[in-house]
Amino acid sequence: MDSVVTNELRVLKKASSLLTGTSSLLTGTLATLACMVGVALLGTVAAPSGATAQYYYSSPYGYTGQRYRQRRYIKKKKRRVRRARKSRRSYAKKLRDPVSDVLLLVSLKKQRIYVHDKQGLVAESPISSGRRGLDTPKGIFTILQKNKRHYSNLYAGAPMPNMQRITWSGVAMHGGPLPGYPASHGCIRLPYSFAKTLFGITNMHGRVIVADDPVQPTAIDDDLLFQPLPGGEQTTTEASRTLPKTIDVAAAETESRIVSDLGAVIGVSRANAAQVAALEDPKRLQRANKYRRKRIEKKERNEKELVTAQEAYELFHIDATRTAAQLKVARTALAKGKAAVAARKKEAKKAASAAAAAHRKLKDFDRKYRNISRKQTSDKLQKLAELEEALDARALRLSDAAEAAQKTVFDAERRIAGLTANVTLAAQTFKGAKNKLAPVKKRLINAKSAIVRYEKEEKQRAKPVSIFISGKTGRLYARQGWYPILDIPVTIRSPNVALGTHLFTAIDNKYNSNKLEWNVVTVESGSKRYEGKALTRYAKYYGKKRGLRRQRSTANPARLAFDRIEISQDARDKIEDLIKAGSSIIVSDYPKSIETGKHTDFIILTK
Repeated sequence: MDSVVTNELRVLKKASSLLTGTSSLLTGTLATLACMVGVALLGTVAAPSGATAQYYYSSPYGYTGQRYRQRRYIKKKKRRVRRARKSRRSYAKKLRDPVSDVLLLVSLKKQRIYVHDKQGLVAESPISSGRRGLDTPKGIFTILQKNKRHYSNLYAGAPMPNMQRITWSGVAMHGGPLPGYPASHGCIRLPYSFAKTLFGITNMHGRVIVADDPVQPTAIDDDLLFQPLPGGEQTTTEASRTLPKTIDVAAAETESRIVSDLGAVIGVSRANAAQVAALEDPKRLQRANKYRRKRIEKKERNEKELVTAQEAYELFHIDATRTAAQLKVARTALAKGKAAVAARKKEAKKAASAAAAAHRKLKDFDRKYRNISRKQTSDKLQKLAELEEALDARALRLSDAAEAAQKTVFDAERRIAGLTANVTLAAQTFKGAKNKLAPVKKRLINAKSAIVRYEKEEKQRAKPVSIFISGKTGRLYARQGWYPILDIPVTIRSPNVALGTHLFTAIDNKYNSNKLEWNVVTVESGSKRYEGKALTRYAKYYGKKRGLRRQRSTANPARLAFDRIEISQDARDKIEDLIKAGSSIIVSDYPKSIETGKHTDFIILTK
């Protein structure tokens, strides 16, 4: 840049030397023109180069410069953005209605989301993921919460229409503006109309896979993948049927042999003939009988215990009810006796008061009569004597009444003592009956709870099973209806070789209701994850730090990874007794994420 300026100054000096002999007006005019040319040339030289132009124009992260502030450029940019938004809206499309639960596949590089069901692609749309520094996490997630009208509690109540949460730490899919590049705070923005459409076709705990490159489910056929035990409930979650307690293994062997011979005659292989007839080998039938027999025995045992507990409870309850009635009668009689005693005491008190008043009146009359008896005539004295006799008789009568009332009080109190003894005896009898009833009542409650638990377990059996096999912990975790049912160790052959991250999904077989088909989505193959710059900090910790080597490159890395996992036969039988369409298996080198809660499906982070 300095050399260019030096050349321009040299040109100006030459121009000024050429103008030395001309007139002053011409000299001034030409000098002015020369200065203008020089300023223009300096402006051209000072213009930003290709490496620095991005700081003077607009950038995806909002940097603006001098030219960006020019009104004409802003208008052009707005027209370009408007055209881009119109083209993006045309790419958000729904191809058809889903026929099963959907699987959402998000590509961060392509900035698109793909919706698949068991028949293939259902819909697709552009997205806007998290910007630099607030990147959208990658991995296997589930829909944890759905809210039609949601507002952010992290970013000043920003509207998040048709929100579908995939992590409790604040990442969700929702409607929002799509500038054409990663611009969110970690969420996955969708076009507003497509967010509404997606909200209507997804279910709670639906699977969401976020990866760099586009991925899609592919069919996989592996004998080691779980298949339902024969003769059990249908693999679809919508239908179930009543089945016999056991399966006749000998008859099944005969039928299988007949079908096999028939297949040989008509040119069908033994395996295809067995598949058409929905028959399995006798050992699988025996294992199916074992688990079915356990469930039926448990149901019969619970029902028998309930009947026995109900009969015992009714017997002891009758005794307790009778003693409770006797106690109530005794307490009522005691209460009435106490009320009678109170009334008698009140009457006795009144009688005693009346007798005392009569005695006081007689005493006062006697005192007055002695003082006036000498001055009165015989007739008046006779009257006073008669009055004295009347007062004396009344006092004597009231005294007798007071004594009689006090006697009734004593009798009532003696009766109260007997009633109190009766109440005490009835209370002891009732307490004994109640103590006998308590364990019987607890037994009845436990029997009813067992029935409820069994019904809940049977209801849970209709839900799909989620299985997670972690290379980090070397364990198999299983949940049904998002409740833990299994946590066992597994053996992984060549544990120092990466497994990758794969999601297997079971779908029903339209030709055989007792057999499942599987498809797989490979999020990370395990063959490129630990190569040079491909390492992320998360992968370094769980990959390179553990010393994992690359998995051998193959056309089907998911099958290669699953074949290296050894699961005990008992665990396989337990899983195959519950497996059905909609079930899933996750195989990964990573452990469970902290986002995996008590009532959620497995969430695996690969970032």
